[in-house]
Amino acid sequence: MHNYYLQRGFQIVFVKGDGEVKPLKDLIESELYGGPTMNLTSANEHVPEIERKIRVIKERVRAIIYSMPVNAVPSLVMTHMVMFVAKA
Repeated sequence: MHNYYLQRGFQIVFVKGDGEVKPLKDLIESELYGGPTMNLTSANEHVPEIERKIRVIKERVRAIIYSMPVNAVPSLVMTHMVMFVAKA
């Protein structure tokens, strides 16, 4: 993904994450020259920016669901709604 962004003229400088991205830290530091700086939180700590973005995505998806004239949303449609909201 880092190379994808570099090819399009964007540079990732800083990555905030939790323990789930910890295995990527060694890969980024060893294989990516000029790779981003990793800021990992401890086990019980949360990153407020990430939590806020997750909450915003959930709210936007709920708004789309409630505006639809159906009672149930198939999982494939839900997946595409989340991708649509996350890209916007």
